[in-house]
Amino acid sequence: MIPSESLRTWLIWSILVIAGGIILAIMTVLIRESWRRWRQWRLARIRRRFQAMLDGMDRMDEAALAELAKGLKETFGPKHLEWLLNESVELADVSLQTRFQALYEHLGLLDRYLHDLRHAPRWSVRAGAARRLGEIGSARAVPELLDAMRDPYEDEDVKLACARALGMIRDPQAIPHLIEALREPDKWVSPRVAEVLIPFGSLAEAPLIEALRDPNSDNLRTWAASILGEMRSRAAVPNLIRALWDRAESVRAAAARALGEIADHRAVNALLEGTLRDPSALVR
Repeated sequence: MIPSESLRTWLIWSILVIAGGIILAIMTVLIRESWRRWRQWRLARIRRRFQAMLDGMDRMDEAALAELAKGLKETFGPKHLEWLLNESVELADVSLQTRFQALYEHLGLLDRYLHDLRHAPRWSVRAGAARRLGEIGSARAVPELLDAMRDPYEDEDVKLACARALGMIRDPQAIPHLIEALREPDKWVSPRVAEVLIPFGSLAEAPLIEALRDPNSDNLRTWAASILGEMRSRAAVPNLIRALWDRAESVRAAAARALGEIADHRAVNALLEGTLRDPSALVR
């Protein structure tokens, strides 16, 4: 049997140990909470400083943007700067997109994302680079994104990230690259490129009509006809009518569908004459 004095001592030490554990747990929580609040305060301070430096960016010319990029590099560490810039571009008004593109160029981040897209060993880094390129919205990224989409060895998640990125790039300078991508047949790439081109609307109309007349690629003419139909392009009707007599049945079929979607009275006789007598069941 434990002597009463020993029992009392044991109980006191047990209480002290338990109390010490409780105090330690409380101190740990308080320290963590203080650390979290300090970090939030510090990040808010960094954000305010960053936003203050961006103030008036909408009025800056190329030289001023280059100076801004230099100032940002001198003020913030590389990781903080990249995080702040990516956070800002996600929330920025579309009118500031070209300015942000210039900053990414001057800071070397655009080139780094382009390199990571094709050469990073981890697929998650390549997919992340594609997402960033879409948010930046530079037409410079379009050829690299298309190359990644065509790569038979590329991860499917990366290809999907590239397709989404292309859909985010609204720079009209991307249109020629996108149309050129339709030249080579690719069952995965072509439909996604078409989806990206359609929202450009009238901006893509003239180059697509020109592509419809290109004698060197059946795939290009076929998709040009399909996209013009989806756009309901009345300006394309004369060229689509001529395409009803194209040598490639896929082009003739796409032109017939497009004219049906546009529903222009000028095409009625041509559709009756061309499609009903076409030797291909696909066209008829």
